[in-house]
Amino acid sequence: MKLSFILATCNGSDIISDCLKSISNIKLATNITLELIVVDQSFDHSTYNVLETFNFDFPVLYVHSLKRGLSCSRNIGIELSTGDYVCFADDDATYKSDLLIDLNNVILQKIAASNGKFCFVGGTVRVPGTNQLTRYTEREDEHIINRSNFGADITSISLFIDKQFIASKGIRFDEQLGLGAKFPSCEEVDFVYRMLNMDVEGIYVPNITTYHINPVAYTACKTEDYALGHGAFCKKMLISNGLSIFSIKYLIVKFIKVILKFPYALIKTGVFPFRYFKGFMSGFKNYKG
Repeated sequence: MKLSFILATCNGSDIISDCLKSISNIKLATNITLELIVVDQSFDHSTYNVLETFNFDFPVLYVHSLKRGLSCSRNIGIELSTGDYVCFADDDATYKSDLLIDLNNVILQKIAASNGKFCFVGGTVRVPGTNQLTRYTEREDEHIINRSNFGADITSISLFIDKQFIASKGIRFDEQLGLGAKFPSCEEVDFVYRMLNMDVEGIYVPNITTYHINPVAYTACKTEDYALGHGAFCKKMLISNGLSIFSIKYLIVKFIKVILKFPYALIKTGVFPFRYFKGFMSGFKNYKG
């Protein structure tokens, strides 16, 4: 088995070292190999200079991209990757040293037994140096990820995706979604949802672990940016799938959560969450497909 880490970064030279160190320290085992593809949108050579300080014992490909946007960079990485599985790292995420061994066991035991039903593995995201779950993934039980529950426990840094499957289906990130794009979030939710629409599922395995700091409350500006993506994705579901049982369920739950944000925020902070509502409705209105 070969795993391709696709690391998209932009002006992250001051924080990328821990991520690179953790990847370089991942233990290799018999018949398990690794490659790293760095897609850099920085305006200088600082990220490349950090890369040169490492002596990797696996192939590393560096690409300096002038095309802006996280989804654009990840799509470049997908095209260049040669692994059986791909993972989309963040420059402030780290990985445990036994990752490949744990992932290989899951693939041999659970993926193989599914006869092609599972096309990705979802892992947990924990606070560095602890076993504490973050807000990104909040469950400790192993379970199947399908169209009924895909909105929870999905974050790109802890997804390990069958490259052959997405290559054969032509699945790529929507470059209108994600950091640096018009609608700056929900790119991985959209990506996973389109996979699940191909009559496959994923499996969530708690011991497949990524480390990342627990996100705190967002600024008003960042809240609006994330809400833009949420609204755009909901609109995209209607454009792409119409009123299917799965899109209806997701949209109802999402709109209920949007509505409940108002009293919750007022009680907790005394502030009306205008920026989230504004962003969500703007994303829903302006996404054209």
